[in-house]
Amino acid sequence: MDFARRFGTELAVSLLMHPGRGCIPAATGGPRDCFWSLRQGRETGYPPETPERIPMSHSSHACDHASGLAHQVREATGESAFRCYQCGKCSAGCPLAAEMDVPPSQILRLLQLGLPDAEQEALLAYSIWVCLTCETCAARCPQEVDIPRVMEYLRQESLRRGTMHPRAKDILAFHRSLLDSVRRSGRLHEVSLIATYKLRTGHLLQDVMAAPGMLVRGKLSLLPHSIDGKQEVARIFERTAEGKADHA
Repeated sequence: MDFARRFGTELAVSLLMHPGRGCIPAATGGPRDCFWSLRQGRETGYPPETPERIPMSHSSHACDHASGLAHQVREATGESAFRCYQCGKCSAGCPLAAEMDVPPSQILRLLQLGLPDAEQEALLAYSIWVCLTCETCAARCPQEVDIPRVMEYLRQESLRRGTMHPRAKDILAFHRSLLDSVRRSGRLHEVSLIATYKLRTGHLLQDVMAAPGMLVRGKLSLLPHSIDGKQEVARIFERTAEGKADHA
């Protein structure tokens, strides 16, 4: 079940049943308290009807979801999914939204829910792989949530757990082929990138007729160019690998 859509339905029902209360009260807590109320199964609005009701805050979430994916994202990136109050500006402005199965705002909603199935849905989303990290969403976010940074962590966690979307295999193959080319040559070599990508994906004949014309026009070089600082580039990869080992 799509938990983000389910929560959106619950929110709409709450507004219809209690139109006078509103969703985002002007008093303390704001949208985070509204979300807490619905998450606990109580469409209470304001003021609190029971003394044990606890306003939602970053500290209370750290206790409630200390082992959840949202907490892991915050520990690794410094970005809190609970800052998002679902204004939808990120999804409305994303240039790749039409290609996504789950909009960016709903990715954050899935993290907010803190449920295993919701977290699994976020990690299985094709959206985290088509994100361009163009920063349009981060620039438009009124809460200044760096969504591309969150997406990057979700990609890494998806790989670690082996829950990658089937359609993302070609994207991952391209990323790895590009990095392998830079690691070997110190810069991108298009021919080795294409060859490695085709071997990894099996798309041996895809766009093959474009190669002769590009070779004639000098757009492709059969041999990689030599550059200064090749060893420095290699050290970047080594330090990155060491950092991943320490993090694991």
